[in-house]
Amino acid sequence: MASKEQAESLTEEVICPVCLDFFTEPVTLDCGHNFCRSCITRCWERQEKICPECREEIADRTLRVNRALANLSEKTRKLNLNPKEKGSKRYCEEHEEELKLFCETDKTLICLICATAREHKSHNFMPVKEAVQVYKKQKRTTTLKTARVGKERGPTIKREHRTQVESLPGKVPITPGGAEQETATTSTASKKKQQELHKREEVGMRKQKQTKLQVPAVIESESGTELESDSLENTDEEKEEEEEELEEFKTGRLPGDKRKTLRQIMHEVKAIKETKTDIKNMKVRLDKVVEKQKKAAKKVKKLEEKTGDTIERVAKMEDNILTRTSESKRLLEKVDVLENFSREKNIKIVGLKEGIEGEDPVKFFQKWIPETLEMEEGSQLIEIEWAHRALRPKPQQDQNPRSILIKCFGYQDKERILKAAAQGARKRNGPLMIEGKRVLFYPDISYDLLKRRKEFNPVKKVLWEKGYQFILRYPATLMILLDGEERRFFTDHWKAEEFVQGLPNIR
Repeated sequence: MASKEQAESLTEEVICPVCLDFFTEPVTLDCGHNFCRSCITRCWERQEKICPECREEIADRTLRVNRALANLSEKTRKLNLNPKEKGSKRYCEEHEEELKLFCETDKTLICLICATAREHKSHNFMPVKEAVQVYKKQKRTTTLKTARVGKERGPTIKREHRTQVESLPGKVPITPGGAEQETATTSTASKKKQQELHKREEVGMRKQKQTKLQVPAVIESESGTELESDSLENTDEEKEEEEEELEEFKTGRLPGDKRKTLRQIMHEVKAIKETKTDIKNMKVRLDKVVEKQKKAAKKVKKLEEKTGDTIERVAKMEDNILTRTSESKRLLEKVDVLENFSREKNIKIVGLKEGIEGEDPVKFFQKWIPETLEMEEGSQLIEIEWAHRALRPKPQQDQNPRSILIKCFGYQDKERILKAAAQGARKRNGPLMIEGKRVLFYPDISYDLLKRRKEFNPVKKVLWEKGYQFILRYPATLMILLDGEERRFFTDHWKAEEFVQGLPNIR
């Protein structure tokens, strides 16, 4: 004998998804699902020709009979397996959702989506389990009330029956101490009257039963349990109406036009819910973006404050640097002036052969300079404090000799020497030549001052070519002699170059 689990599994295979009963003339659709021929025909009359289970549109609407399933269903039916005892959950045909609510207004089971539809707007709902308990309570209350009414009416009906029987013709009154005797005619009449009274009593009891609460035959709970109501003795028409109401209550079916409108409304409700979900998600993302912007704004504000402080510090540093630069420049100029001041009595001789000065350079140059430069009488006497070669390694024979530094005791001696060297160069129309080497006389100055004086060399060359006399005075001032006694002085070499370009040639 098959177990309960095997029986339930077999029952699931032979149950129609629409009527939830054994297949009757099962047919197979293109999608592979099976239905009773009458069930799928009714479904297609109320809605588009789609599969009620997978909602796939059926292009080929030819219904093919599934004979193997029909035979299996018939064999299962003979096993007396009631599919409605399986306890499977019921689902909404329209939305394929479990029927979890009971509409008190329409007296039907609905799903959660149906509860939001326009047809059930402002209706009262309750969970299926709660509806089962309510109907159970109402049923017990109605049964007790009916029993109490019958109990109260019992003595009254008996008294009426006895009174009517006693009032029948031929009835012999009861006398004390005697026995009640009835004739044959009286006995027959009494029986007929009793039958009429019994009929009237049954009619009254039937009416009382009809006043009982009409609870649906089956209310399915979420756990799959079923509640069966007491069988009422109704007419055939009343039974058919109850079966139709029960079917509508169980399946939640609606007419085709209403179902189509409901479907459209549900699509719109679904779209609205999706839109609300999207808006909610967007709001969440927007809140996150706003929060990030707030954090970024705080960071930017801090950075701006730090940047402001940094700018102020940089501005102060720039001012400080400018001040220090100006001060450093002034100090450098002062140092340069002091250095050149310490060299104001010095002369530098370049190109003189190494070792010619001998072991006593001071004595040698006191005699050699006046004779070599052919200084005038009276200016030949010069006093030299010290004289020596530049402080660097002694060069090789093929290298240039080191320069000679001479310090005079007086500034006038230095000036007489440099003046005599310049006059000799003009007479010879060139520098002093000794043993085929040029010997030049320069004032001993610092490197920076020498660089500034060298910037005037291009200007001096142009002045020499055009025949103008000039003197580069200490520290770096070019004096140009023009016609007569006119003199022009320049401390910037580029201004001197602009002026010289416009001078005519006088050679």
